[in-house]
Amino acid sequence: MPFSYDTRQKTFKHGVVHYKVAEIYYSEAKKRLGLIRPSVLRSQCLFLCGVMEMYLFDVLKAWHYFREGRTQLEDVLRRPGRIRPINETQGLPKDQAIEKVLYWSFVKFECDLQSEIALPGNSISHLDFQADALSAPLDISAHREWKPREKRSLLYFQAEIDLRRIMNQAFTAMGAEGSSGWIQNFKQILSSYHILNERLNSWYAALPSQVKRDLEMSRDPTIKLFNKIEPIDELAHQLHMRFLNFQEWIHRPFLYYVIHQPTHDPYIRQAAPLARKCLEFGMDIQLKGQPNWGSIHIHERLWLELRGALTQGVLLIGAICSKKLDIPEGRNVTMSRTGSLWARRCADLNAAVDVYDVLMETAGRDLYAE
Repeated sequence: MPFSYDTRQKTFKHGVVHYKVAEIYYSEAKKRLGLIRPSVLRSQCLFLCGVMEMYLFDVLKAWHYFREGRTQLEDVLRRPGRIRPINETQGLPKDQAIEKVLYWSFVKFECDLQSEIALPGNSISHLDFQADALSAPLDISAHREWKPREKRSLLYFQAEIDLRRIMNQAFTAMGAEGSSGWIQNFKQILSSYHILNERLNSWYAALPSQVKRDLEMSRDPTIKLFNKIEPIDELAHQLHMRFLNFQEWIHRPFLYYVIHQPTHDPYIRQAAPLARKCLEFGMDIQLKGQPNWGSIHIHERLWLELRGALTQGVLLIGAICSKKLDIPEGRNVTMSRTGSLWARRCADLNAAVDVYDVLMETAGRDLYAE
């Protein structure tokens, strides 16, 4: 949560989560929203409503709550005299820092949803500009009142915001013209890729040592981060999955190019190695995310992760059918096997898995058995 720094995974007796009881409490809480005047508190409540709808896989309702909460918070924070001066010895006041974290949390979710589905409202680039103008990055180095766990949470949050900014730049530079631009402007896309990849490397190099150490552990295939014994580290998991998804996305134009262009195209030799990397990152995302998709644990980004995994599975099928690329090992990982646990709770994911299965049959399941 953007205003609570306890990131430890909660466990329930016998692993049972009382969804019906939770939904009753949630329904009653929503009835009281109208009693709260526009304020930071109301924005916090709207954010929690959005998070709950993400848990329930109703992303359109979640979008409504996130957008309303962010707009109201903008109005509150722009009131005359609302922003207090920073104390040089103590840093940003704690309550004001939490407000900034809340605002950036709204922006993150709105950007995440807009990158997946067409939604009305501000573009990703506009949201990023508004966030830049309203709220500078948090500096927690001078804070004396923060507890170690709170500081760790903010370190991860700042790293995630910085990565989100680079992702927004990528969507603007490489995705503005859609897939047609990937074919028509290959040199420009390749140049943007190199710039963004360098920024990504710089982001990783600048990470605090504690965050970098956790990410390096999560990248080590010999270390099982997600198992039934050790609780999931939400901070490390979320940041690592964002990192992998961004790497996959900036390589995606080259996979599209190789699949759709003839083998004698002059740029195929440049695009092919990057296209293979796209497939490798996609498989890595599925392998890293699968243990977190089980019935034991659910989190607010699960819908986004499952939808992304479906997309990556379809890209893999396209690569297999094109017969233009050497498919990396591990191609027998199928979304229908990992995602069906949760797809039955969500109409759009359920339909997507059905389509995916049809594509699998069309491509020939024997390709996965080779």
